Formats: sequence, structure tokens, C-alpha cells
Amino acid sequence: MKHAKLARGMKRDAALVALSANRSISEIAKFLKVSRSFVYRLKKDPSGFHNKKSSVPTKGKLSRKLKIPITQQCTKTAWELATHEVSLSWLPVDADRNVPANAIEAGSGLYVIRARQGRNTFPGKWSGKMPYASISYDGEEFKVTDFEVLCDTSIIGSMPRKTMKNASLTRGMKRHAVLVALRANRDAGEIEKFLRVSRSFVYRLKSVHKDSGKNKSSGPVTNRRSRYSEIQNDVPCKKMASEVATHEATLSWIPVDANWTVRLNAIEANPGFYVIRARQGLDTVPGKWSGNIPYASIPYGNKELKVTEFEVLCDSFFGKILPA
Repeated sequence: MKHAKLARGMKRDAALVALSANRSISEIAKFLKVSRSFVYRLKKDPSGFHNKKSSVPTKGKLSRKLKIPITQQCTKTAWELATHEVSLSWLPVDADRNVPANAIEAGSGLYVIRARQGRNTFPGKWSGKMPYASISYDGEEFKVTDFEVLCDTSIIGSMPRKTMKNASLTRGMKRHAVLVALRANRDAGEIEKFLRVSRSFVYRLKSVHKDSGKNKSSGPVTNRRSRYSEIQNDVPCKKMASEVATHEATLSWIPVDANWTVRLNAIEANPGFYVIRARQGLDTVPGKWSGNIPYASIPYGNKELKVTEFEVLCDSFFGKILPA
């Protein structure tokens, strides 16, 4: 990451922008590779840190008294940090126990949640059909009624389904959007939901996509898809194809490595507890992992079940998986 090479003043400005965007201290410290005390002092007294030699003031409520030179790299870093993971939110479940729009699903119809138990907050599971969720704690599966659901609150993710124009697209336009999404390695189930098409429709196009992959030409679409070339220049089609190709692209379930190391952008339900999912029987169940230990825990069968094979929910960060 280039952030480690940034001058201290540039990191200071980026941290101030991130604080104004309500980013957590630990997240800022990890992202900019600075100490927590550095971020904490900035949060406590943003006007106390300034460079008297510089005459170029920064803008913003928090940094109006801070004077450091503004560079393109500084602005870019500040913006990246301020928007980092902003597409994810923990939303409290309502009184009617309705599933929030664009809740993150671990699989098998189970949503990722977090709940308070004792002094800590743990990730867990919720079916969306019951008035309670479950977390693993102290060797047992605890039922909780007060919990928060992890949701995609990005611009695309927060668009009400009724207002989305996907349903009004022609079948040919959807077909092209599916093909673009398949090239971007999107999941068939995700494409089906986003474009409101049948799974068989996606799978048939997937076979076409595989066949066309044998053609190494970099020119326009040919062979089986040539009859759809007329719609490729359609503006709504291009926009839809781009949206479906990038939808939720910042989230990935990454298998834990052999050294049990925590990736830089693993999603935390609470500092020290990461969101994971593991296969158990026919279900894929979300759970918790404290990091750097050879097992995680999931609530299953009224017990806290320990698993050694699991995937960690990570922020891909502009399409890239950061290393451990």
C-alpha cells in the first residue's frame, strides 16, 4: 500500500477526513499504518496538530485550523479512507423483525448479524423468519432478540427494488448484462436476484460464456452472441451491465490460510471478532473468529460448534483482496 510512503502531514489530513466520516480509530490506524494514539490525539484535539510552515489551509470542519499542503495523493488517500467500508452498515432489526433491504447473506438463507453478550459483541446468524437470532457464546448457542443485521448500504445496494429499472429492461438487454456480470466472475445467484431473471436463464448464458471464452479474439462479440451486438451500445444496457458487474464487488468470502492470519480488510463485528462462515451439513452458517487461532465458532444445533475450515468476510477494496 502506498499510504505508508505518505508524509505524516498527509496522513494527518487523511485521518481527519476519515474522522469526519465517522470512521473508527482502529480502522484508520490500520488503513494508514499509523499508531492508534496518533489518531486518538487527532480526534481529541484536531486543531492541536498543525504545520506552521505551511500556508495552504485544508478545508473541512475538523481541519479548519490545520495547515498542510494538499496534494493529489493526499486528497485521494483521504477520500479512499473516508469511503472505505462505508457501503456496509449494521442496522438494528425492527419491531416486526423484517429483513432489512440488502442484508448480507452468508448462504442457506442465513443472514449475518451481531449481538451484545456480556462485555463483547459477537457475529451470528438469523434466518429472517424467526423473532430471534443466534450467536455462539460460552459453549452454547444463545438466542437473542436485540441484534443488528449487516447490510449493503452503498448507492447500488440501497436502491429500492421498486425503483430499479432492471425489471423494465428488455430480455436482450438483461442477457447482455448477465454476460458482462459473468465476465466479472459474479455469482449466478447474485445475478439472478439483481436482474430479476431465472437461475436457468443465467446458467444457459454461463455455458455460452464458457464456449465463447475459447475464442481468443479481443474484437467485438462474435459467434453465439453476435445477434445481441445491436443492444450493446444501448445506454441503459451499458449502465445496467456496469451496475451488475460491480454490485457488491467490495465483499468477498476468503478461505482462511494455513497460518490462520487475519487479512487487513477482514470485516469485524466488534474489535477482535471477525465475521466468518462455515459449512455444516447442508447449511452455510455465519459465525465468529477471534483471529490467529486455528478454529472459528458457529452457532449450530444448540451448541457453540468449533470449525477449522471457514471463510472470512473481507472488503475487496476497489476489487483487490489485500494480503494478510
